[in-house]
Amino acid sequence: MQRKLRVTGFARFIIVMAIVTPLAYIGASYYNGEDGIANIKHLLGIDKTEAVDTNDDRFIPSREEAADLEGQDPEAMRKELEQQQKRLEELKRENARLRQEVNDKEEELSNLKNQ
Repeated sequence: MQRKLRVTGFARFIIVMAIVTPLAYIGASYYNGEDGIANIKHLLGIDKTEAVDTNDDRFIPSREEAADLEGQDPEAMRKELEQQQKRLEELKRENARLRQEVNDKEEELSNLKNQ
């Protein structure tokens, strides 16, 4: 007479989670406006599309940004780009200044520890 196999509570939990988790991920992806099944395929590496070169520095706007950019004047966009570039340079200078300040403080701290 064969012995009847019993499933423990933890095994039942694992089996249920193996089914519920992917379904929840797919549902959340669709809720966020993404293709959940394509996301899973991409994560698992079984998608049929070719790999895209991620070293491309071109700006690819999202749907919302593209809709906002369609109605803008090219000259206004050029001015905004110049402003953004100036702001970027300001932030780079500030970052360099703060990095130097941190280095100075660390050097001062190490001098105080050595005394």
